[in-house]
Amino acid sequence: MARSKGITLPVYRKIAVTIAQDIVGGKYVEGQKLSGRTVLSSQYGVSPETIRKAVHLLEDVEILDIKKNSGVWILSSQKAAEFIQESRELQSAADVKGELLSWMERQIAETSAAMEKLLFVLNTAGRAAKNTPFVPYEIAVPANSQVAGKSISGLNFWHKTGATIIAIERGEQIILSPGPYSSLLSGDILYIVGDERTLLSAIHFVTSANDG
Repeated sequence: MARSKGITLPVYRKIAVTIAQDIVGGKYVEGQKLSGRTVLSSQYGVSPETIRKAVHLLEDVEILDIKKNSGVWILSSQKAAEFIQESRELQSAADVKGELLSWMERQIAETSAAMEKLLFVLNTAGRAAKNTPFVPYEIAVPANSQVAGKSISGLNFWHKTGATIIAIERGEQIILSPGPYSSLLSGDILYIVGDERTLLSAIHFVTSANDG
């Protein structure tokens, strides 16, 4: 199964983490003055506005000190290390949230598909009940069935079984009222109407192995 993309943290926070990593890694030291926003934006490949947000975030967690008319100064490498760890935990939580959202989307899609099939069967049964006392039966076509790969007319399906195929379920596809030239494939589910004798005859006919 493909891994979910998860939820991405804001770019300015990623830049803040990178600056914190540079502090912890020794690129910057406590008491050092950082370059201006224009230089930093070029250095980290983002806009000056992103740098501004990142710097203010680092000021909020006491890693940097922004002094008016003086610039930005490094306060604490220990706080930088703590901030990096916190950001890793946030990203992990975001990844888990993304996984859960993807799982919920898959569950909703699968439930929707199942409901469509159920409604189809119920509607077909309801329509059949109005016209005939029989409800549709399901017969799966085995891999070695004698009917696999042959058309309904070529099999003389109705003449040999007395059953009428009202629909074919093939994977995600529903073929309603299949014509005489429709082929039956292994794995198909046939919806048929008829009495109990007809059903038994159809089951025997469909599930009999291909001698050839």
